[in-house]
Amino acid sequence: MEPVRFSIECPNPNGARLGTIRNLAGNINCQIETPGLMFYTRNGSVPNVSREVLQMIIPEERVLFNFPLPTIMEFHKPVEKLNKGLTSFVGLQILKRSGIIAPIQGGYNIEERIRSAQFLSGFDVLGYMFDGFANDGTSTEFIPSDVVQSVINETIAHLPNDKMRIMFGAWTPDVIIDLINSGMDLFDTTLPYLVTERECALVFDYKLTYKGGLVNMEVLNKEICLVKENIDKAYYELDLKNKVHFESFIPLKDKCTCLTCKKHTRSYIHHLLLSNEIQGPLLLSIHNLHFYFQFFKDIRELLGNNKKE
Repeated sequence: MEPVRFSIECPNPNGARLGTIRNLAGNINCQIETPGLMFYTRNGSVPNVSREVLQMIIPEERVLFNFPLPTIMEFHKPVEKLNKGLTSFVGLQILKRSGIIAPIQGGYNIEERIRSAQFLSGFDVLGYMFDGFANDGTSTEFIPSDVVQSVINETIAHLPNDKMRIMFGAWTPDVIIDLINSGMDLFDTTLPYLVTERECALVFDYKLTYKGGLVNMEVLNKEICLVKENIDKAYYELDLKNKVHFESFIPLKDKCTCLTCKKHTRSYIHHLLLSNEIQGPLLLSIHNLHFYFQFFKDIRELLGNNKKE
């Protein structure tokens, strides 16, 4: 059985790149394109979404799941009692013969990051995880791009170009674009999870262009998003508990093809949230995950159309 592999189709050393993770679960035909996403999970499951609903959200996509150690520790006793391991407990297939991901540490100290990168680059690993920019993945939403970019750019220069680079956390869409332009390959769904927890929906319109090896994003509808008082970067989200949606009989996002937008209105979801109905977060999760995966799909399509440049 072949181990999981990562390859670069667009080997741009100084910009955005298109790659592929191959041989997932030992299947040579199972692959995931990057820049891509790994599902954030809690207690082995995607928050608010059942396994059956998840398959309907992105039926044509191969997906990866991130099982954070702290959340796994919360349910170690049920897993132990089942006596069949984590895979059987959560009902999902995970990577077999997985590749090793090496953590690049050092916080915001560039010298320590470089030292970590130089040491780990001597090992045969699948890729590298950039960690330690915040105490938890949620607070990354408030970190400006320029704060992390200098650290990332200086460190990546000391890593092999053909290895995968991973950076989890609730990075905002504009920071995601900057990180992709720095050569990051894999992210997670922490942002759509947090947006759902705030009872909001991802709704921003964007225009992507490519020039000189870099992806550029123009946000077209910043003025329509209702900014929450405690969120200073909420150009990308709509607050569904706001009373203006009481008689708003339109979908969360015009022309969105997710299950939520096809069948439900902002008014209905507003009602569900005010009534503390469990279907409210479910419908928001369906939309936010679909929207976020489409965002990355559009980025990959742009890179694919320009990979010969």
